[in-house]
Amino acid sequence: RGCFASIEHEEQLDDHLEKIKRSVSVFEVFNTVKECLLFINRALNSSDVKLERKIITEAKQYISDNLSEELSLEQVAREFYFSPNYFSALFAKNVGQTFTQYLMQERVALAKKLLNDPKIKIYEISEMVGYKEPRNFMRIFKANTGMTMSRYREGPI
Repeated sequence: RGCFASIEHEEQLDDHLEKIKRSVSVFEVFNTVKECLLFINRALNSSDVKLERKIITEAKQYISDNLSEELSLEQVAREFYFSPNYFSALFAKNVGQTFTQYLMQERVALAKKLLNDPKIKIYEISEMVGYKEPRNFMRIFKANTGMTMSRYREGPI
């Protein structure tokens, strides 16, 4: 009791329990209990999916809010009270890419936006997306976009 995501699920469980109480034969009790267990399984799985989505949405927001910091899978997993292995699997299942791929994608996307401001130096952008060594991020940026940060800033040929 109290483990469902909605009052509707609680009420449906109450209906199943009442049906069990009204059953007159062992066969009827068996079938009603079976229906009840299937309902509970579906309801809990539905709740789990919603909870997973909520956790991943919050994790993605945490990543976005902290892109300027040195982020690691271990750190973000710890922030949400998960082991790194479990969080990694949960993240990949719900996002469709690994934590590292997602983090790089977000950092590159932020760098692209920042490169539109010519007043911000390239090494500053690297630091703003969480890299203390600009050369490391410049390499990652080029691998992800096919061009250097300077070339990207220049715009189309």
